[in-house]
Amino acid sequence: MESVSILISAHFFTFILLGLVGALGLFLIFRGQKSYWILFYLLLWFPLENLVLRYAPIKYYSYIKYLPEILLYCTFFISWIRYIIREEKILPKNPLNKWLLIFVGVCAVSFFLNEYRATVWVLGMRQILRFVTVFYVVLFEDYNRLIKQRLILLGGAMVALQGALGLLQYAVGGWLDKYLFFSGSVAVSDGARLPAIEQFWASGTRIFATMGRYDRLGSFLALGVAVLFPWLYVLKDKWKILYWGALVICLSALVLTYSRASWLSALGALAVIGILIM
Repeated sequence: MESVSILISAHFFTFILLGLVGALGLFLIFRGQKSYWILFYLLLWFPLENLVLRYAPIKYYSYIKYLPEILLYCTFFISWIRYIIREEKILPKNPLNKWLLIFVGVCAVSFFLNEYRATVWVLGMRQILRFVTVFYVVLFEDYNRLIKQRLILLGGAMVALQGALGLLQYAVGGWLDKYLFFSGSVAVSDGARLPAIEQFWASGTRIFATMGRYDRLGSFLALGVAVLFPWLYVLKDKWKILYWGALVICLSALVLTYSRASWLSALGALAVIGILIM
């Protein structure tokens, strides 16, 4: 948290200027009813973020890292305010509300039991919550069916891409690790250094694709499999070959992450979805 404070103070006016430009851009996008283009960009960006940052110039590192995140939360709050004004309700009714509350509650219990630092706890939740934030933006804006299908198709394609890259990473025995892994330890300004991610596992034993850590990839694949699973019941026959191929790739990659938490998450999600569909 201290390093982030130093970073903000060192680039205060730059962030203010970028914030004003971003606010104007968001205003024009929402006025033109094109806010879904932000979600398209973010669905492409989040899985590839770590790889892009690995090769990003240090001079622009902090902007590349934090501005998409700021864009997401600005989009979320603008969509939320628009929804409240339009519908005169705080949240739309959907099954995720109670599960999200349970998730945050479990995380809060974990925070106290494990005595995490607040910043570590928040950043850990961020990996999942930012995808949940995208889901709520879709609910708030109530896009038409075609746009929703395109968002799911793009998300599914990114999940399959990460799974395929993970399988390739495993097949070549860790040779790609040196090109994909990025510790994240970067001096972004005088006295400000972002903490490193340690690769404590042996090279070639766990896959992580472009996401930096095996558990991040596992969480992403588990979430993707849970979202894509119900489509098995509505897809036309000509698409089912591609669907099964993508599902096999994702499940195989999920196993090779050796992330037990992700395995349990995927199994739990599939079990609940299966029960609800039946």
